[in-house]
Order: sequence, then C-alpha cells, then structure tokens
Amino acid sequence: MLIILLPLRLLGTVHQVTIGKMAFVDAFFCVCATITTLGYGDESLFSRTERSFAVYWILFSTISLALFFLYVAELRIERRLRALLKWVLAFKMTHEDLEAQA
Repeated sequence: MLIILLPLRLLGTVHQVTIGKMAFVDAFFCVCATITTLGYGDESLFSRTERSFAVYWILFSTISLALFFLYVAELRIERRLRALLKWVLAFKMTHEDLEAQA
C-alpha cells in the first residue's frame, strides 16, 4: 500500500509546485494535510485545473491511506489470532474440562 501512497504524494506535490505555484515545502505540507485530514483550510486551490485534479487526487489518496491503516490493523489482529490458535492447539484437555459444572 505504501507503493501507492508514495507516488500519490509525489504526484500531488509536483502538481502543487508546477500548477499551483507553491514552494516545495508548502506543497508537500498541503499534500500531507489533504491526504490525512482533508486539509486545514490554510492552503486553497484557486484554478479550475487545480480543483479538477484535486477531486480525483483527494479521493484516491484518502482511500489509499484508509486502506493502508486497514492493512496494518489486519496484520495486528492476525498476529493475535495466531497466538490464540497456538494456545488452543497446545492446550491439553482433560476429562475434567469436559464435565459439566454443577
């Protein structure tokens, strides 16, 4: 997923530098703020070209970031489930474990 996020950040930064006439640091900040929070409002897109680009770029970038966090969460849950499975399979069950408690 990082393979998708990095080019999207680069694409957004290059677009802001070339079309939006922003400094590189400002463009990178705008890109990161937009991907993570949909912006703070301190940088705006003025031209129709910038806004047209931003509609699709924001959509793909935000979804990609959400998928990245989903995959990280899935990996964490998978590790916990593997540990639980190991414990269950290693558990030595006895007859007392199967008897009903009164």
